[in-house]
Amino acid sequence: MKLCDEVQKVFEREAMVLRIRAPIKIFGSLNGQYDDLMRFFSHFGAPCDSEMIDEDIDSNDYLFLGNYVGRGSMELEVILLLFSLKLKYFD
Repeated sequence: MKLCDEVQKVFEREAMVLRIRAPIKIFGSLNGQYDDLMRFFSHFGAPCDSEMIDEDIDSNDYLFLGNYVGRGSMELEVILLLFSLKLKYFD
């Protein structure tokens, strides 16, 4: 519940229309498919703030187009991971 409360505060402060910078990684509908999200991150690169890797999160924005939950068996895992990333990397 704490995670949901905190991410709600972020969404309330954020503009309805976001300015995003290029390059950007765009992900389509996830529908609760956690394995697909991990496969996307594996193939296209995951947000990473490790000093050993070029800091991807500083040079790329990520845009998730919606339908985070719906048909998959891991809906909760998908939305919690995305909420966690939002909190960690929110400007």
